[in-house]
Amino acid sequence: MPEPLLTEPAAKAAYHIEPAAKAAYHCAMNNPHLTTQIDEIRALLRDKLGLRGKDLQSQLARAGRSLPRQLQNQAKHLVTAQALTAHPRLSRQIDQAQVDLVDLAHKNCTAFLRNIDKADRRKGKILSVLGAISFNLIVVVTILVSVLVWRGLI
Repeated sequence: MPEPLLTEPAAKAAYHIEPAAKAAYHCAMNNPHLTTQIDEIRALLRDKLGLRGKDLQSQLARAGRSLPRQLQNQAKHLVTAQALTAHPRLSRQIDQAQVDLVDLAHKNCTAFLRNIDKADRRKGKILSVLGAISFNLIVVVTILVSVLVWRGLI
């Protein structure tokens, strides 16, 4: 026997969404801060570390050891949230705990990237290259002098 049709109030009660669930859905679907957070981190990665890429995931892949491992793991939460919010049905899977993780990841990433001094990094790279050149020069001169002494020319 077919089920009886629901009356209007019963139909509304059957499809009633709890306020907490509605807030989580609204938070996940309409999070305008997520795109601004991701854009801010992408801009900082480009400005401070010189990392280019079409999206955050490609920039993080290029980061390598420039970012600490813990920060890379936290940034993956941003990439996952970005992928989930791009699809309307998948965005419903984002709960408040994931939103909190994304906010924490954004806070930590921006704090780390803002503290990077570009001039200091440039100086460090130049000093590293100069140190390697001077070490190699010292080794070559030492070998040259030892060969000249061994041959009896000095």
